Parts: sequence; C-alpha cells; structure tokens
Amino acid sequence: MLIKKFRSIPIVRKLVLLIIMLMCVPFFLFGYFWYTISAKTAEQNAIAFSEQLLRQTSEHLNSYFHDLERTTYPLLTHPLIQQFLKIPAQDTFEQFMYTKRIKEELVHNIIFGREDIYNFTVLSKEAVDLSSTGGPELRKRNLRLLDTLVPSQNYNVIGVDKVDASPVLTILRVFLDTLSYRNTGIMLIDLNLNEIDNICGRNRLGDTGFLWAVDRNGHIVCHPDKTKWGQQATEEELKLFQSEKGSFKKGEGGNTLVTYQRSDKSGLVLISEVPLQEMTRGLNALRNATIVIGIVLAALIFTSLGMFAYSLTRSLRNLQRLMKRAEIGDLSVSAPEQPFNSELDSVNRSFNKMVSEIRRLIEDVHRAELMQKDMQIRQRESVLQAMQSQINPHFLYNTLEIINSYAIVQNIVPISRMATALAAFFRYSVNNRKPVVSLREELDHMRTYMLIQQERYRRLDIDIELDDEETEQVSIIRLTLQPLVENVFVHGYERHRLRPSYIGIVGKKNANYYSLKVLDKGHGMDESLMAQYNRAFQGSINSINDTSDLSPFQRIGMWNVHARLAMHFGETYGLRIERSDDHGTVIEIRLPIFLKHVEAGNSEKENEAHVQSHTG
Repeated sequence: MLIKKFRSIPIVRKLVLLIIMLMCVPFFLFGYFWYTISAKTAEQNAIAFSEQLLRQTSEHLNSYFHDLERTTYPLLTHPLIQQFLKIPAQDTFEQFMYTKRIKEELVHNIIFGREDIYNFTVLSKEAVDLSSTGGPELRKRNLRLLDTLVPSQNYNVIGVDKVDASPVLTILRVFLDTLSYRNTGIMLIDLNLNEIDNICGRNRLGDTGFLWAVDRNGHIVCHPDKTKWGQQATEEELKLFQSEKGSFKKGEGGNTLVTYQRSDKSGLVLISEVPLQEMTRGLNALRNATIVIGIVLAALIFTSLGMFAYSLTRSLRNLQRLMKRAEIGDLSVSAPEQPFNSELDSVNRSFNKMVSEIRRLIEDVHRAELMQKDMQIRQRESVLQAMQSQINPHFLYNTLEIINSYAIVQNIVPISRMATALAAFFRYSVNNRKPVVSLREELDHMRTYMLIQQERYRRLDIDIELDDEETEQVSIIRLTLQPLVENVFVHGYERHRLRPSYIGIVGKKNANYYSLKVLDKGHGMDESLMAQYNRAFQGSINSINDTSDLSPFQRIGMWNVHARLAMHFGETYGLRIERSDDHGTVIEIRLPIFLKHVEAGNSEKENEAHVQSHTG
C-alpha cells in the first residue's frame, strides 16, 4: 500500500522525501551523536588536565613544606634551645636571658626575609613559652596544642588557625632531648596564607576556573575569594572530599566540573572548579556552525530540486526556442539529451542530427567560396605584379643614381644615403619576383626600410637581434615584415600622436618553428580587440567568409599577412599577438625551419616542394 502511494507521488515530492530520509535525517543524527561523544571526551580531557594540575600544585606545596622543614631542622638540636627547654617554669630570669639570646641569634636569622612566616613559637614541656609575637589568646592556643601533642609526629601541618584575628596555617615540630630522645617541647610555625594562595594561583584553569584548598579540619586554606580564608567549608562539600581523589559535577544542571586530590605530606585537599561551558565553548560554536551549514545545504538541495523539476517541464518549450534560433541561422544550437525520458531524448537527438547535417552542408558551400576567394586574391596579386612590371626600373634607378651623385658632390650625406637605400628598397620590392625568400633577405630589406625611416625620425631606435646563420635556414613570404612595421608607425605611434622611439625585431629558434617577434613601445590596442585577432589567428583561415567578417578589426593588413603565411606554409604558422597595452605591442611570427636552405638557383617549384615536405 505504501509503495503504491509512493509511486503515485509526483517526482519532485519523491526527490524531496528521499533527500530528507537519506541525507537530512542521517546528517542531524550524526551531528547529535558526534556532539555528545565530543562533549564527553572534552570532559574526560578536562578531568585528566585538572588532575595533572592538582598533582603539580601538590608537588609545589610539598616542596615548599619540605624547604620549611629543612630550614627549621637545625633549631631542633641547637644547644641554646635545648637548654631553654630545660629551664624550670619558676626561673623567670633564665627564661628571659635565653629568650633574648634565642631571638637575637636564631629567630631573627630565620624570620628575616621570610614574609611567609607570621609567627615563630618554642614551647617547653614546662609551658615555658618563647614567641616572636604573642598574646594571651596565642598562649592558650599553644598550650592546647601542647596537650594534644602526639610524640610520633615530628613534622605536622596542624591546619588553619587565627593569630591576632588573621588566618594562618600552623606547622608543628617536636623537640627531642639529644641524650634521652624524650619529648621536651614543640615548635610552632604560623604561616601567612598568601604564599599558599600564590602557589595555588600559579596555574589557571581557563578563563573562570580556579583552585582552592582545605585542611584536615575542613577549614579553607586558600581561595580566590580571600574573605573565605580560615572559614569552615560546608558539610556537603566535606562529604564529597572523603576519598583520596575524585571528580563530580555541581551547580544547576551540573554546569561545573569539580576535581579534588588529597596531599600525602600536608594532608591538604586541593580542589579545582571549571565551568563546563568553557570546555564545550568551541564545540557549541562548531555545533551551531554545523547546524547553519546543514540548513544552508538543505536549502540549496531543495532549491536545486525545484529547478531540476522545472527544467523537466520546460524541455519542450526549450526545444521550440532552439528550432526558432535554427530558423534564423544560428546552427550552433544543441538540444540537451535526457536519458531518463526516452521520448524527449529521441526528439532532441533527431533535432541535433538535423542541425549538424545542415551545418556540414553550409561548411561545404563555404569551403568552395573560400577557394574561389583564394583565386581572387591570387588574381589581385597578379594584377599588382603586372602594375609593378609597368614601372621602368632602369629609369627609376638612373634617377636615384643622379640624385645620389649630386648629393655626393654637394656633400649632403643624408640625401646620398636615402637615395642609395631607396634604390635597394625598390630593387627588392619590384624586381624580386620570388614569393618565398630567406629570412636574411627579408631582414636586409627591413634594414634598408628602417634606414629611410630613421632619416625621418632621428630619435628612432632600431634593435635587430638575430643569428645570421639561423636566418639562412628560415623561409618567409616576401614583404611580410614591412606591413607589420608600417602598422607600428601608423597605429602604435602616429595615431596616438607619439614620436616613434623604438622598434625591435628579435628571433629565436624553437624545436618545431622559428619565432620572430616585432616589438614597439607605442600604445597598443584594446584587450578585447587583441583577443579577437588571436581567435582569428588560431582558427582556420577558412572560418573568415569575406572582408566583411573582419569588420570588428581596425585593419585587415595583419590578417592578410597571416593568411599568406598560413596558406603557404600551413595553418601552424602565422601571426600571434603576444602582448598589447599602453607600454607597447609584441607580435610573434611563427615560421618554418629548414635543415638546408633552398639555394638561390633553385626554381620556385622546387622551393614550394621543399616547404610542403617540411609542413607535412
């Protein structure tokens, strides 16, 4: 029954139910158990850390009491004190004399510099009292301790008491006769609780956790709240500190973790209290972040499901839109294939096949038009060559020679140099009928052209850095560099009203081609225009229908240079704009490399066959 109902539910609701059951519920259950286990682990780690901290503090206190025991040990056998302990109670003069000597010779040395010792007392079995400070209340306390003395306890931490209304920690030591080893009196050392508090306060437990201690009688020895020093701990607390060590929770809802440990030497119980909120603060933040992330993920998933369901219902409308785009000539459209819906998949596949076939037929027609255009370009080149052949070269060269002769006679060196350069320029441009020349020949022609331009722009810096041996092995279409350099003058400098300052031609032999670069320091083209050029250079030359396809470009000179190189050497060769910005432009020309350059005597047919064998 449930399965039938589930099948009748719309697909969107099915997906929502599956996501809730298979992802959301397990995610929140995992988060709950993870938080519970992590909180328990954090609590156990806090107990272990507190126990370690209590052990360290107990060791510090034991070290402090041991140092005090070692400091007072010489007094137990000192002759002056031994003699003082034997003075009868009625011999007040002897008491006075020995008391004075002991205070001057012994007590002063012990108490001096020890701010932790509040009072020092020596009391004999005859109740003869020697105290650094004193009063009737103190003497009563001393006599009470003498009456409750246990002879076997040579060093004992009695606990917290009050001297002059100040809480102190009393240490008791027993005097033994050096001959009979009988108990002859006691030594009482009253310590300020500040030193105990300093030792307990050296280690902190988080931001609000703290340590405190009680003695054997349940009196508070140290506490962050100094008003509690010397007060009696509550019975509920003392009941919890019966064992040697342990831990428990207290407060509302058990929000404070208490760990305690009893010191073997001093008998003090050290207690640490840490709020559980501090231990789980990071876990709470992580839990909240996990909940937020879970909600965001759930919202994203449900949104994605809604969008996916909507896409299913609009598949037919999408196909109709694609057909309209194909009707107006956009044959790049492609309908998505949906394997979970066989009917829509079949229709979309048929539509894609139809568009692909129409696109193939148009490309065939376009390829035929390109072949016809190539023939037109060759015809224009033939017309140009015919026009060039109509110029009488002898008349031109004789005229330039006459100009050169007059310049030499008049000692006008610039005119002589320009006339000679112009004659060489025309010989290469007009008389040279070879379509393919060596790179060295093309560079010689460019040097002549640059010499003429330097007469016009005196500050123009020409930098040509190429290896002559390598240039003999590289072929290039004749008059390839001149249009590119003319573009530098017109579009790089003059268009931006800049004086031409630098033109560089550098070359480098790579593994599969020769890289020739033309550099300038003028203003370059926009980044979008450069990207258009490079896309055109990287694509097939057949992808440009006619000159109307070059309308986004500022000029078609570079495209003509690229097309001549690509058609002659192959589409792996041609132009590429490497960089063009406000600091200049770098145009790379990729040319084929031949192991042996075609000799000058070779025919044009042999040269072309050599190129075709290299380009494959």
